Amino acid sequence: MKMNRLTNKIIALIVVIGTVILATIVLSLKNSVASQSDTYNIALDANSTVSIKKPDFANIQDVKEKKKVFIEYILASIDNANKEICAERTELKKLITATQKNKKLDSSQQSKLDGYNQYYKIKDGHTLQEQLNLLEVKIGTAPTSFILAQAILESGWGSSRFAKDYSNYFGLHCFRDGCGVKASGADVYLEVFENASQSVLGYYNRLNTGTKFKNFRETRQKVNLGKLPAVDLLNTLEDYSELEGDEYKIRLENVIRQNKLNQYDDAKIC
Repeated sequence: MKMNRLTNKIIALIVVIGTVILATIVLSLKNSVASQSDTYNIALDANSTVSIKKPDFANIQDVKEKKKVFIEYILASIDNANKEICAERTELKKLITATQKNKKLDSSQQSKLDGYNQYYKIKDGHTLQEQLNLLEVKIGTAPTSFILAQAILESGWGSSRFAKDYSNYFGLHCFRDGCGVKASGADVYLEVFENASQSVLGYYNRLNTGTKFKNFRETRQKVNLGKLPAVDLLNTLEDYSELEGDEYKIRLENVIRQNKLNQYDDAKIC
């Protein structure tokens, strides 16, 4: 009898130790994957923004409540991301002012400009003024209704595996060896983010640097100058999805209209 009790205790101890070891391995693997994500902060410390706890969308049974919670969560994440973009634009204005005053930049200012040029993929060969002009076009956001609609479509209201496990709310792929998480049944990898705020910044990065979104950036500049209405930006996102023709645009318009997302476009960003 004593031997059986001892044996049971040993077995129980082995199970506990095995569970701890397995949990450590899983956590290590998860952290390894997460560490492969880019950091999209070049003006502010990524940890300086407000921490937002991710809701458990899967356990919210009421559809209306789930939508409300999702929108509030993404709105808070957009606000965090916009703080970074606004800080970048503030720094850019300082560089523009210095150039106008001194006709050149000091070593510290030039180093900052070089960092921005690298991040925003501005190639060599441009004059100082051309670099600043290009950055003015590239450093920007998107209408809040667009961001919400794309997060809804790309993540299924936060229910997709990549949204739940890796905070990727915009279906963002990555293209380096060993990056991200492999999609099931496809030879593509999706990027991993620490939180939804970084996911929004990753989304901005695609729009602000991707060759396919040059028309988006140029149209956004005209919108900012009051030359075009913001709705024209919807015509520049056809390359964001593999859907053919105007199908993606139509879906975005439907999501925006059905959920009254335009109401969130009035808030001042910077």
